[in-house]
Amino acid sequence: MPAPDSDCPRCDGTGMVPTEPRPPHPPSFTRCACVLRLDILRNVEQAMVGLSEADPIQDSPLLGREEDNLWITAGEDFMSHLRHVGVRQPISWLFKVITDADLTTA
Repeated sequence: MPAPDSDCPRCDGTGMVPTEPRPPHPPSFTRCACVLRLDILRNVEQAMVGLSEADPIQDSPLLGREEDNLWITAGEDFMSHLRHVGVRQPISWLFKVITDADLTTA
């Protein structure tokens, strides 16, 4: 788990926010937004190294096509489009970029 923001006013640096208590159940917690952002960026980096550093964009035609197998001929803004989609998915979302070099060695 990434380190939470020690100055976060929501979780006070714990990375966890208590949820509404439901007696007789024990206390429960949710992940704070300061940790959630880091988890999402780490997931994006697992798909392609350097992807989290791509320039943000406003919109992408790839958004909404997450469930499809796509064959994309990459242009200049490919990394930005892929980042746009990746950061809007849950942490459990798994995607992999396969390059021509990967296919050649397979």
